Amino acid sequence: NSKYSISCYINSVIGIRNRRDLCGGHNNLLFLTTKIPKGIINFLCAKCSYNLLRNLDKPYSAMKNKYNIAIAFGMLHGLNDFVAGYLLAHLSVVSDNTLLNTTCFLVYSILAFAGQLPIGFLLDSNHKIKSFSLFAVICLLMAIALAPISVFMAIIVSGVASAFVHVSGGTVCYLSDNKNSSLSGIFTAPGVIGLISGGIFGSIQESIYYIILLVIPLAVLLFFVWKMSFPKYIKSPINKDQSSI
Repeated sequence: NSKYSISCYINSVIGIRNRRDLCGGHNNLLFLTTKIPKGIINFLCAKCSYNLLRNLDKPYSAMKNKYNIAIAFGMLHGLNDFVAGYLLAHLSVVSDNTLLNTTCFLVYSILAFAGQLPIGFLLDSNHKIKSFSLFAVICLLMAIALAPISVFMAIIVSGVASAFVHVSGGTVCYLSDNKNSSLSGIFTAPGVIGLISGGIFGSIQESIYYIILLVIPLAVLLFFVWKMSFPKYIKSPINKDQSSI
């Protein structure tokens, strides 16, 4: 089609310039070489200029979205490990049953770390990153709700949440940009901070009810994850320079 050909020709001759260049000096050259009425040339120049200027901020928006995703999942990782550390430390303080304490720690470790393997396979099969992420936050909220009733059950649910948080967060950061290591660092670093601080607070607080305060930031994160734009799940990029977001 002639309009498409003219548009391509305009882009090839002009390149990325400002609107004045697009609609000024070059349209006379196009008029002479293509024998197209000057009014049509002016219209196409203005249209190309608008499209170019409109797309200039897309790389910045994509980069901003990548870091927003990493920060959100970093906060989720920190809160997740805080809850786990708090529950395990609190149980060791209020319970003298060494067998129970050891069993809870082992069960949590199996669910939170070994559980990442089947969840990873499951995520690879259905590609529902957003659903997995929402389920992780909901499990954390359930763990907090169960804490005053049964710390043991809360630890089990927290272990399940931890497995989903690690797999979902690692996957979404990798898919956002698999050439940017800082995204993984933003996601993983808050985990250690949350685990240590949760263990400290859990060991000095005899009441389990303080953990309920975490419902507020988790509810905010739940809403943010629900509204977030997630990267596309692409197993094999078309070329080595392709980003998945």
